[in-house]
Amino acid sequence: MKILIIVVTLALLTIGLHADVTNPDKPLKGEWDFNLKKVWEINKAGDEIFARPIQIMVSNEGNIYIFESKKPINYLLDCTGKLIKSFGNKGEGPGEIRNQGQFYLIGDKLIVGDSGRFHYFKKSGQYIKYITKSNLLRGAHFFISENELISAPHYKVDMADGIGKISISNLADKKETVLAQFTMPETVFVQINEMKISILVMEVTPVMNMGFDDGSFSGKKRLYYGMNDKYIIHAVDLKGKKLCSFSIDRSPQNISDEEKKKLWGKGPESKLNEMDKQIINKTGNKVTCFSRIDVIKGLVYVFESILGENPPVWKLDIFSLEGKYLYHAKIQPGNDVSLYFPLGNLVIKEDHLYAVLEQEDSGEIFLTKYKIQLPTIE
Repeated sequence: MKILIIVVTLALLTIGLHADVTNPDKPLKGEWDFNLKKVWEINKAGDEIFARPIQIMVSNEGNIYIFESKKPINYLLDCTGKLIKSFGNKGEGPGEIRNQGQFYLIGDKLIVGDSGRFHYFKKSGQYIKYITKSNLLRGAHFFISENELISAPHYKVDMADGIGKISISNLADKKETVLAQFTMPETVFVQINEMKISILVMEVTPVMNMGFDDGSFSGKKRLYYGMNDKYIIHAVDLKGKKLCSFSIDRSPQNISDEEKKKLWGKGPESKLNEMDKQIINKTGNKVTCFSRIDVIKGLVYVFESILGENPPVWKLDIFSLEGKYLYHAKIQPGNDVSLYFPLGNLVIKEDHLYAVLEQEDSGEIFLTKYKIQLPTIE
């Protein structure tokens, strides 16, 4: 029997179950207003209209990288939104990418994930090399240096004992350091003819979320992580020593099968295909508690899952590095636009916010740069 893995875009921890800081669902300092002020917006890169961008990244110099998945190709824009160049189109040759995943800006390099390998480019878009990643499991991962990758598995089917490990892998010397372990959630399967398919539905299927503090403000590098079916987040240093845990006393939101049918964009059940029907029936009726963890200027930003929100408005909780719940905030660009899913289409960099937006009446996709006001540690 064939087994296929599919991620649909739209579990208990074995350590640290007791949160050191249990916050009531009320921030100590109230609501934070980012005070968005539009700098510019564009609906294309050069002459190419945006169709389905799914990730953006911003360099320290203010240059913007966009992965346009419809073509697919990567665009490099300057700080004013002007196209510098395109690179990394689909293919098998040098500098070409089979099946692009996430990309990462590390130092003076851009690293692009691919099926079974990582591609290294200069920040200018010039191709350097690729390395294989056959020893890494399918799941969440991100780079903390050019050769160091933090990863965690998504699928229990990959783990013989059902225990997942968050690890730092050194891609140069192949050494691995385990930072934490957690119990994997059950894998959801659907059956289509002779094909058994493992399904991961973002914001419904529990997954490990991770965020990294590079130590630029705190002086200490640390990893924040948590299974997102519960609002509990843990912090460890890069040797795996536990630093703190924190939570919010908040229950996951419910979502009905009828709401899932609407969100799938398929309309009445009669129009759903067999895979859609099985996914709706076999996935849970709880929306996960959060979908992303960032550390920005000495504060921890936890983005709430927004499945079922109409229009989609990004909500986030802001904590101290020690886990005190300081602020709640919303990112809502305007009444006639919504943030274009997924969450990789939103970046906070210094005192600017970059977001891919969708015009609600026309469906036009565009990139907007805002000047914002960030909360401070004090």
